[in-house]
Amino acid sequence: DSSFRRIEGVADTELLVKDDPSDPRNRRISIVLAH
Repeated sequence: DSSFRRIEGVADTELLVKDDPSDPRNRRISIVLAH
């Protein structure tokens, strides 16, 4: 049984800063843990 539910990188499809794709804030991952 793993504690990780999902790890995904969506910065290339869901930009946080849409006006600047190379903005460092667009480099992120989401980690969902089972609780």
